[in-house]
Amino acid sequence: MKQLYLFSVFFFLCFGAQAQDPNLIGQWYLYEIRLELDPTIYIDGWSPYGDPDYPQIYPDLIVAEDFSFTGTGVCNTFQGDWVHQGNDDFISISYSDTGLGCGLYEDELEGHYMTLFHEDVYVLTGVNDLGNGLFEMLIGGGPFTGLYFLSEPILGLHEVEELGFVLGPNPGQGLIEVRSDEPWDELSVYNLSGQLLSRHTEVVDRIDLSNLADGLYFIELYAGDARAVQKWLKQ
Repeated sequence: MKQLYLFSVFFFLCFGAQAQDPNLIGQWYLYEIRLELDPTIYIDGWSPYGDPDYPQIYPDLIVAEDFSFTGTGVCNTFQGDWVHQGNDDFISISYSDTGLGCGLYEDELEGHYMTLFHEDVYVLTGVNDLGNGLFEMLIGGGPFTGLYFLSEPILGLHEVEELGFVLGPNPGQGLIEVRSDEPWDELSVYNLSGQLLSRHTEVVDRIDLSNLADGLYFIELYAGDARAVQKWLKQ
């Protein structure tokens, strides 16, 4: 009971005493991991292995109407099911992840993030409307940990010049069509660990990625100073 009380104090200090909205349905993008005993981990600008040559990671969370959830960390994906306990309280009744090793610091980051979704973990949630269609969410639980999300991806909020592009089909089997707002200069393919797998500088409408194993990849596109990253699933 003492631990629950201390955690509740920490949760409300992190998020403020604002009105909470129990509607968590939709896709959320992780911006901060708030720790009581360690410095806050800021996701914005954080690249795997601390190497700026790797693309920015975008941990996310998707909550379905039945409160099942799926998410992406550094190099792993996870899924599970919450049960609503009333008000803004949830408990996880199932959890699984892909179990890959991402690197020393990367594993630590994923540990902080994904632990709150493990089976039998009780969490508190809060959602606030920031206006202009932007929402913020905090999920708190475990040993004094808070996860801060926004409804807009980091790229959409912080890139000076954003490039819009569409990949299709997504999911796909290998041959993908690339359609962008303007002619692109370079397309790069990374795995979830941030490893560069291929780079394409010949501007074509279709790229053949059939040599890749089934799984989730990051597709990064450049056109002049504009840049964008999307996830692509090969299956």
